[in-house]
Amino acid sequence: MRVALLCLVACGDNAVVPDALPVDVAIDSPTPPLGCDFGELADITNHTTPEVTNLTLGTKLVMCGRVDVGHTNESTMDVDADAFGFRLTAPRTIRATLAWLPAMGTGALQSRTELSIVNQFGDPIATSTFVGAHAVIAATLPAGAYGVAVAMRGTEPAASIDYKITIADGSSCAMPATIDYAESAADNDVVEVRFTGDPAMRRVLTAAIDAPDPTGITLATTARISGVSANVDASDDFHDRDTYAFATGAVDTLTVRVDWNAPTVDLDVLVFTANELPELAGATHVSTGGPEVITLAVSPSTTYWAWIGSYDSSTGLPIPYDVSLCAE
Repeated sequence: MRVALLCLVACGDNAVVPDALPVDVAIDSPTPPLGCDFGELADITNHTTPEVTNLTLGTKLVMCGRVDVGHTNESTMDVDADAFGFRLTAPRTIRATLAWLPAMGTGALQSRTELSIVNQFGDPIATSTFVGAHAVIAATLPAGAYGVAVAMRGTEPAASIDYKITIADGSSCAMPATIDYAESAADNDVVEVRFTGDPAMRRVLTAAIDAPDPTGITLATTARISGVSANVDASDDFHDRDTYAFATGAVDTLTVRVDWNAPTVDLDVLVFTANELPELAGATHVSTGGPEVITLAVSPSTTYWAWIGSYDSSTGLPIPYDVSLCAE
């Protein structure tokens, strides 16, 4: 089994302090604030293992917390990291949405904030970035124990910021019947992707000859791209890598779904703002036979890259795949 250790929510400045320990005495909210099912308790350190909430997702759960100032890790620039546990009693597609209280846009902060769905140990299953007025992430999961995590890194805000994370059912992104763009024969690797090693080398642009496929898609509702993951071996953690450029219309939330039918192939999907590294969002958990799905916040009238790669453990290449883009 592969775990994508992207250092997205697992880079705290101190050891984890479970909320049950008496040493964790600084409490944001001894009882849940109005409108919240759980209020953050462990705020002494950047903690990444989900706090024990004893909550099971029914119709909706609301987790409330605070980005605290004063314990930034100067070597990693982690400002704060919080995580909250919950359980699923049956397989389910869920969605988590992060909002600041009071509302503020990305421009109000000189920092990057990431929202993740994590496993019970705090390892990310899917992660996306705050854009515009919110962050959103979704995943299809079996029954079990999970968590949602928020991590801010970069420059500390002038003061602490309250937030809420709402967990509910996610919407579906069905594959459109019509193909809007088919992969060209041009070199479209564009980004090298690694999960370990030198952090500066984990996301690197490839040779200048590479370019994203120009799909010509401006997304209003749905679109479909078809491609083939080739039997090649790149120098990073992947075999073939394919990148497609598309634009958003009047869209602030996007779902990208990748479908394939090959039990020995593991495809991953990342979404980048065009010409910017690292990615805004990614779904990189082990998934053979598909689908791999990522939901994220985006800006209207902006160009993005959808990056599809076959992980190094994949065998039986080449295989065809389809990318579905769904606006919300």
